[in-house]
Amino acid sequence: MKGKISKIFTAVLMLMLSSSAFAWPDGEKQGLIMGITGGISRVGVETESSSGTGTGFMGGALIGYGFNDSFLLNFKYRYWYADVDDTVFHTWSWCADGMYFPVKDNGFFLNAGLGRALTLPDVSGAESQGGMFFYAGAGYEITKWVFLSVDYGIGSYTNNIDGKILTFGVSFIGY
Repeated sequence: MKGKISKIFTAVLMLMLSSSAFAWPDGEKQGLIMGITGGISRVGVETESSSGTGTGFMGGALIGYGFNDSFLLNFKYRYWYADVDDTVFHTWSWCADGMYFPVKDNGFFLNAGLGRALTLPDVSGAESQGGMFFYAGAGYEITKWVFLSVDYGIGSYTNNIDGKILTFGVSFIGY
């Protein structure tokens, strides 16, 4: 699984680094978009018997389509590594994500996503827990293709595990 993820990540990075593969001549956010993202997170996990918070790191990739300069729709894959009260959680999410730029020629955007997630506590005998994941946030395109963002996500998993993630991220998105 890790080998496949690293191959996909490498392929996306190579495409992004070759400007002709992702740059559109008009400079607008239209057509194919591809990107990578990373960041830090504040993670909270709650079960029937306990709750805790900790710090995490996030990395991921996205691919999608810009319909116009105001609306982009993409598929976003993200992985979080979080240490919550001395227990490491590995969480993966696959979400449909929308980015909306309410003011033309301004880098401010709103985004939201909904999809599936899987979390796995790194403890002996633990099983992965699947569920739904929703997030919403805001951000700013500081330069062409460089985006800063903050989003708040909520995950509801099997066996009554709930997770909350506040993520501060930077993304490199080619359009």
